[in-house]
Amino acid sequence: MRGRVLVFAVAAATGLCGCRSPEVRPTEDPPPTGPALDAGAGGTGGITGHLGASGGPLSGLMLPPGTPGESLTRFEGCLAQAEATEAAGARFPSRARSRGAPAGPAAQVSTVSGGVLITHELSHACCLTAKVTSEVLGTKVTVQETLSGSPCRCLCQSTVRTSVGLSKGHYQLSLVQASGGAATSVLETEIDVP
Repeated sequence: MRGRVLVFAVAAATGLCGCRSPEVRPTEDPPPTGPALDAGAGGTGGITGHLGASGGPLSGLMLPPGTPGESLTRFEGCLAQAEATEAAGARFPSRARSRGAPAGPAAQVSTVSGGVLITHELSHACCLTAKVTSEVLGTKVTVQETLSGSPCRCLCQSTVRTSVGLSKGHYQLSLVQASGGAATSVLETEIDVP
């Protein structure tokens, strides 16, 4: 029976069964830990929306919300810490790239039925906080990650995972990072949502 419940949970979350709920969670998963959950589009830290707790059978799974235009964000690493301090940042040191090694993609994008999933790994100054907003205007989707606060002199590593609910169709996706009043394009791509 347990296997059937998990299959139903994944089917329900992906819309395969005609029902959709980003809050579907198997009963054996423990509640999420860390900063409090926030509702709505974007977030200021921790987890905004959640499906599958760490270590559970749906670990790391974060599907788009059921309503087109809404988004869910989860911060990992330095940006997920309750306190934005040098000591907190030291626990997540920046991944130094070897000299001459090719840079990896700035962000990874995956489309699923009902939306898009964006994973952005970044090195940044310690002691910052983040907020993510999304905007859908017609076929243009813009996701903005805003880093704010007083930066410390160290660098740390974070992962920002954002999912945006979208109707079936073709879209232009932009990922923008803003910090210190300046905005930088991280990614510009076209996607097809099945």
